Amino acid sequence: MSYNPNLAYFLKRLEGVSVNRFQIQPQNSTSATANKVVRFTLPQNALINTKNIALHFSANADQVADQGGRLPAKIDSLIDRYSVEVGGVQVASGFNGYGLFKHLKDALSHNKCDAGLGHPEMVRQNSYVDNSVISGIGNETYASTNNQTQFCIDKWEGMLGSLAPCVLDSSILPTITLTLFLASDDVLSSVAGIGLRGSGGNTEIVTNGNGGARWSMENIRLVVETFGLPDATYDGLVEGMMEQQGFLELSYKNIYSFENSHTGSSRVAVSSQSVDRVWCAFRDTNFSTQGGVIRVEGHKGHGGYVSSTSGGNNDFDVGIPSYDYGGVLGTNSEKYVGKYFNMKEGAAAGKKPTYQLQVGGAYVPQFKATAEEMLQISKSSVEEGEMDKVMTLDQYKTNFFGFCVRFNLPNSEELREVSGLNTKGMALDMFINSDGQSTRNLTTFVETSASLRVGSAKQIEVLA
Repeated sequence: MSYNPNLAYFLKRLEGVSVNRFQIQPQNSTSATANKVVRFTLPQNALINTKNIALHFSANADQVADQGGRLPAKIDSLIDRYSVEVGGVQVASGFNGYGLFKHLKDALSHNKCDAGLGHPEMVRQNSYVDNSVISGIGNETYASTNNQTQFCIDKWEGMLGSLAPCVLDSSILPTITLTLFLASDDVLSSVAGIGLRGSGGNTEIVTNGNGGARWSMENIRLVVETFGLPDATYDGLVEGMMEQQGFLELSYKNIYSFENSHTGSSRVAVSSQSVDRVWCAFRDTNFSTQGGVIRVEGHKGHGGYVSSTSGGNNDFDVGIPSYDYGGVLGTNSEKYVGKYFNMKEGAAAGKKPTYQLQVGGAYVPQFKATAEEMLQISKSSVEEGEMDKVMTLDQYKTNFFGFCVRFNLPNSEELREVSGLNTKGMALDMFINSDGQSTRNLTTFVETSASLRVGSAKQIEVLA
């Protein structure tokens, strides 16, 4: 007879465990600019905690003077793609639009970007990173002297964030190489001023600047957590499992991206052992043209003034929200998003858009769903199962519009179950259909489950 773990009294002990962290320098250079590639070789003969791999760096939007350059919200927006190679074999090719996927997933589920190292919000004038002040059309800059950094990426999507088990024994694998493909300068904003509402002669930050802002990254390094075990028990366990079934199998997420000019129907096709989810993000067609930031609906915009002295004339614009002036649902604050990452429904004049996926001959959902219905479907489709923040319906349609449709069993990732659509060997056509939308840029992310099989003599096989 077995009992529920909540009813059992027990304690397991594992003595002699050692935990340490190593700093790894890039293969090529510790500095980089837009569209460059940065490579790291992960430690060999070690137990690596893949979920605790952290990329540290300093970033600046100052490669061209006085362009009003602003770094995007969520510093991982500076990554466009990453890949993982094992012994020269690409086991995770990565996907373009990594930063956009992070914005979409954070909007529909849990926001994983922390305030300390993640640059979660855009900076208008006074930076919350180091309390520096930007004036006029100055750029957002941070010091990189003395090897200092301000930012860190430690919450990864794709293989690094989903590998199970997350403790990877690199001794049974050939050399592991992590390659980062950096984003273009398009992810930056170029603003014409620092004003909240043009107060004090300052042009508003939402006004387009001259464009041409460029960014750079300095002091790049990787910090990896590793474990050590006191005896050969673990090694014997691994060898026994490999002898018993001929290989060890590690599961992880592979994601594929497709970008279309969407005019009502867009096609994607993926061959995989398990299609788990489809994510769709809609943007304006000019999303890649640098310009002023976009104010998130409801947050502070038009003026509410105070003076620095009693009865004085030196006014400061503190702003008032565009919803109720008291600032309902957390809107009594500033909040912006760059054009590149602003996701908007874009309803055609006089239309109420609807959405539906066509998978082979089946429709998902079985009806043409409105944005409100797609939001509910998305909340029940994400891995975490709920949103941890307030997002109004107006904000969803105007600044964070996209949706997610799940094809696998709920919480199957926790149990390492492969239960999604099996399209192996046939590349099943999938169409994203909509009615009542103006022309949009549609980026579709297809989330799949892949497996890495490791055999004797460091032989590997990938089941995509």
